[in-house]
Amino acid sequence: MSAVEDHWRQTPYFAELVYWTIPEESARIAGFQTETLDSFDMAFDSLPTVEAVDGAQFVGWHNAGQAGLNFYGQTYGLDRDGNEYEFYNPDQAWVSSDPDTDSQAWKDAVNVRKAINIAIDRQTIVDELLSGFGKPQSVRDWMGHEARANPRLEL
Repeated sequence: MSAVEDHWRQTPYFAELVYWTIPEESARIAGFQTETLDSFDMAFDSLPTVEAVDGAQFVGWHNAGQAGLNFYGQTYGLDRDGNEYEFYNPDQAWVSSDPDTDSQAWKDAVNVRKAINIAIDRQTIVDELLSGFGKPQSVRDWMGHEARANPRLEL
């Protein structure tokens, strides 16, 4: 990409931008360490290596992505071919053996899911697994919409 001089919004700080897709993490790190790359996407595991590069700066964008922890087995009903879902497993405590949402089995499974939800220390996950980059999220796929959550609902 080439810079547009006197662009109506802002002239870029560079004349040309070359964007490479480099699938191997070690090649991206080596490119940055040898100053072949000015910037790159990196894995969290590479933070200590990149921090050791003189002048390295980290940039993040709020709500640029999200990650979730899923507990599987509770896919109820039938798939599009009319078959029971392959990994449905009512032997798991968080999975009801009865698809009736008014049944005691369903209520018990919901209580187990609530207990798991309460027991997860989201801040520690952010601090330890994500090296402090990020923030805890309680409701999957709700990132950036916390202000719209109903405060009367307890997870």
